Amino acid sequence: MMPVFKCNSVIPTKPRVCNTRAGMPIFKGCILYLCIHLLSSCSLAPDYQRPAMMTPKTYKETGTWVTANPRAVALGSVSWWTLYQDAMLTALEEKVARQNLDVRAALARYDGARADAVMARAAYFPNLVSAFNAYKQSDNTGSSTTNLQTAHLTRPIFWGFDLAYEIDVWGKIRNSVKAANDVAQASLADFAVVRLSLQAELAVDYFALRADDEMVHVLNQQVAAYERALHIAQHRYQGGSVSESALDDAESQLEAARTVAADIIAKRATLEHAIAVIVGEIPENFSIPVSHQATKQIMIQPNLPSTLLERRPDVAEAEWLVQAANAEIGIARAAFFPAFNLSGAIGFESSTLANLLKSSSFVWSAGPTAGGAFINPSVDPFISQPLFEGGRLRAMSAKARAHYEETASNYRQTVLTAYRQVEDQLVALRQLDVELHTQTAAVSAANRAWQQAMYRYEGGVTTDLDVVVAENQALRVKLNAIQVKTRRMVASVQLIKALGGGWSGVK
Repeated sequence: MMPVFKCNSVIPTKPRVCNTRAGMPIFKGCILYLCIHLLSSCSLAPDYQRPAMMTPKTYKETGTWVTANPRAVALGSVSWWTLYQDAMLTALEEKVARQNLDVRAALARYDGARADAVMARAAYFPNLVSAFNAYKQSDNTGSSTTNLQTAHLTRPIFWGFDLAYEIDVWGKIRNSVKAANDVAQASLADFAVVRLSLQAELAVDYFALRADDEMVHVLNQQVAAYERALHIAQHRYQGGSVSESALDDAESQLEAARTVAADIIAKRATLEHAIAVIVGEIPENFSIPVSHQATKQIMIQPNLPSTLLERRPDVAEAEWLVQAANAEIGIARAAFFPAFNLSGAIGFESSTLANLLKSSSFVWSAGPTAGGAFINPSVDPFISQPLFEGGRLRAMSAKARAHYEETASNYRQTVLTAYRQVEDQLVALRQLDVELHTQTAAVSAANRAWQQAMYRYEGGVTTDLDVVVAENQALRVKLNAIQVKTRRMVASVQLIKALGGGWSGVK
């Protein structure tokens, strides 16, 4: 709001005209003030509309999935990892938002964007500068003493405040503030993108680590079985019932199992280090206890496709950038039109310091001059209109429109990518459900074969080597099942991420 300048309440008893360099009278200032409000309702930015996109009614790969009613969810407000009912995972996920350095950097970027928005809003208010100046020409260049109290100065002393204000006639300031606020909102969405990505990455690494725990446990059983098979083969070789190649095969299987176990142990250590960095801790001081507890399999019910535009933080970020680019078009358009500037000053002016603070020395000025009405005798124009810029203004406008088209295309691409990622994870989960079902059946069949081999051995029908072979087959099938289960866990995490960390429910 433009300030209204008035003379001080300490008014001389006799009528006095303000300083001759003062601007327009008070009633003209009121008329100008009213005109400012009428003019500053104008904005040259186009009316914003979300870039048009074809939104599907349902997901292609829903299969037997249930489609729930959409509901708005705040960015990153859902603690989705609690669905897996793993206390260690929950504790680690809670550390991500507090300790991860990438999240902190994203938060700092958001704080910087908010500061930019505050700086842009400062243009709504006038600039206020406190000023004092005095000048005395020495009568004797060799003299170093000058009495400002009684000396008649060559130039008058001024002490007061100088103000400058730009009238936002064409909405340039409002569009600048709008663009800065939109960029700040985009930065907030980027913060949510970084946080969600790291939370999903943590969950994927954690489930892979738990799968390694299960696989090492199974491989240790397999190594023990291969050691028994090698011991049996050695006895049979010494008895002449098997060839040396059979003995070599048994030893090869044993060493291969030990190699796989060692490789998985190394892979687990690498995952542990990665998790330590994600939660913001030094790998040397971080460890996750080994656990053989099976993780819970969940089934997510995706919302309607239209809710993806509300839930996905990257989609929200892309749209905020489109809105900022739309406001920048208004800024570029405003450069074609005249700029209106006002300035004002209030203070005391006298030829001697002794009379400076007297009521008769009070002066004020308000009017269509820019900056330094008393400090700087030069008067800037009230209205400035660009006449010839060599095509610069048109290029600025074309650049603003091109930037808008770029951000709109980025928004559409982000939405298309979001739909693709959801469809990818839906089909992955659907097919992995089939794989998990068949692999679970294979594990049950292998366990039954192992049990039958034990019964036959106890009945004296088969040898102990047959039992070991059946056991190793059951353990290999179990290792495959662990891998399929882990892939499905990862797919469920990726689906949650693709849905923006929100969904309608879980089964």
